[in-house]
Amino acid sequence: MDSNKKAIPSSKDLISSLPDDLLLHGLTFLTTKEAALTPVLSKRWLNLLQSLPILDLDDSLLLNPRKGQRKNGIFRDFVDRLLSRRVKNSSPVTKFSLKCRQGSVEQDRVIQWIRTVIDLDVLELSLRFDYRIFHLPFNVFTSKTLVNLRIGTRIFLSQASSDFVSLMLKSLVLESVSFGDAKLGFKPILSAFPSLQNLRIHESKQWFYWNGSISSPTLKKLVYRRDDDSSVPKTCVSFDTRTLVYLDYSDVVADKYENLHLDSLVEARLDLQLTAKQIMRISAPDNVGFVPGDVTTLFMGIRYVKILCLTPDALDTL
Repeated sequence: MDSNKKAIPSSKDLISSLPDDLLLHGLTFLTTKEAALTPVLSKRWLNLLQSLPILDLDDSLLLNPRKGQRKNGIFRDFVDRLLSRRVKNSSPVTKFSLKCRQGSVEQDRVIQWIRTVIDLDVLELSLRFDYRIFHLPFNVFTSKTLVNLRIGTRIFLSQASSDFVSLMLKSLVLESVSFGDAKLGFKPILSAFPSLQNLRIHESKQWFYWNGSISSPTLKKLVYRRDDDSSVPKTCVSFDTRTLVYLDYSDVVADKYENLHLDSLVEARLDLQLTAKQIMRISAPDNVGFVPGDVTTLFMGIRYVKILCLTPDALDTL
C-alpha cells in the first residue's frame, strides 16, 4: 500500500542549502545579465553576485529596447553599480569581458572600468568596441596579475612609455588595432610585455602597424594575418625568434626575407600571395637582377619544421 503512494515533493529550498563555492560555479555558466537577476530569489544571491569571478558584459544584451531614450543609460548604470560594489567588497575578478557595440558609453568611462578591473587583480581581459574608433592609452594595461589580453576592433593605442611593463602577460590578441607610429612595429608590445609567449595579430585595411621585423627571446606562438588584398609588400621581413615553435603567417610576399632565426620551429602554416606587379616582374622575359617576391630564403629558414601547411597561393609563390 505504502509502495503505491506517490512521493510528496518537498517544499524545501535545496539549492540554497548548497555551499557558496558550488553555487558560484553554477553562476559562471550564466551570462552576467542572467546572474544579475538571481538576487530576486534571496539576499544570499546578491552576495554571491558580488563574488562572481567571471563578468561578461555586452551592451547589446543588457540594453532594454522598451525604455526608449533611457536605454543608453541602463548599461552604464548597471556596470557602474556592479564594479563599485566589487571595489567596496575588495572582491577580485578573474575574467572580465566587455563588448560595446551600441555607442552608449563614453570612452573615458570605459577606460575607468578597465582601470577598475585591473585593480581587482583580473587575470583575463577581453575588450571589443565596434561602433567607432576608440582611443585607448596603452598604460591602462599596467598590471601585476594580467595573463591574457584580447582587444579589438578599430582601436587606436597610444604609445607605451619606456617604464611601462606588465611582467605576467603571456598571451595577447590584437584585432584591427593601430599604434601611433607604425615604424616601430611590434617593438612597443614586446617591450611592454617582456614575458609574452603567444601573440596573435589580425590586421585589416587601415589598421596595421607591423613593419616586418620581430625580435623576441620568449615568444613561442605567433599568428599574423592581414586580409587587405591591396597591401603594399613589406621591404623586408625578419623573424629573430629562436624560441618560436608555432608560426601562422598570412601576408603579401615581402620583397626579401632575412635574419631568420627559427631554430625551435615545429609547425608552420603559410598563406602567401603575390601582388599583380610582382607577378608581372617575375614573368617578364627580360627580367634581370633582383626580382621582388622571392620566398626561397623564407622556405630555407623553416626547412627543419616537422609540420608544414601551405595554401594554394603559397604554393604558387614557389
